[in-house]
Amino acid sequence: MEEARFGELFQSGWKLVKDRIREGYGIKLESVTTTDKIRQIHRALDEVNLSNVAQDYREVVRRIRAEGIDLSDRRVINLLKLVAASALRRKSKEANTGDFWVLRHIWNNPDQIPHLQTIVNPYLEDYDSVHWSAERDQEIIEENITLLAAQQKGLKTDADYADFLQQAERLRRELLNHSDEEGKKPLLNRLKELIKQAMTLLEQQG
Repeated sequence: MEEARFGELFQSGWKLVKDRIREGYGIKLESVTTTDKIRQIHRALDEVNLSNVAQDYREVVRRIRAEGIDLSDRRVINLLKLVAASALRRKSKEANTGDFWVLRHIWNNPDQIPHLQTIVNPYLEDYDSVHWSAERDQEIIEENITLLAAQQKGLKTDADYADFLQQAERLRRELLNHSDEEGKKPLLNRLKELIKQAMTLLEQQG
């Protein structure tokens, strides 16, 4: 895709997505705590305003591609749906760059993870408020990962995927801050694999 055509891709691609879910008008946003509730607001994706993040999104995509990370035009638009779903999870119809957290998970191989974090993390700094005040036993974290793996089989909507990735991200952060350096490595690897599988499934859905 030519850089000059990005604005056209952003506008026409997002319009196509909104047209496909147009029946979602009028859905009231409420506190979202379960995947079932997220499904209920999936149709409200077309109400999310992405215009205020368009330029930042363009720059992030440009930098990701400059690193040699494959990011097709189709995937650029699919990821916009996850950005919008992230905004809805915050009970907001206005996306902000804090919703770009999903872009940290589009790696094709683990070597790309540090590059994505370097590119994306600065956009999250003003919005990233997840802090872990106490450590949980890694056995409990492992159980959470097992439950997450079971949920993966039932992912259907873009909002389902957003919820899945959000849960995976929280677990990943918790593990990164965990004091057991050796014990957390296999759990982090397992999470990476689950995330990779979820992104592959999302791409296949189109």
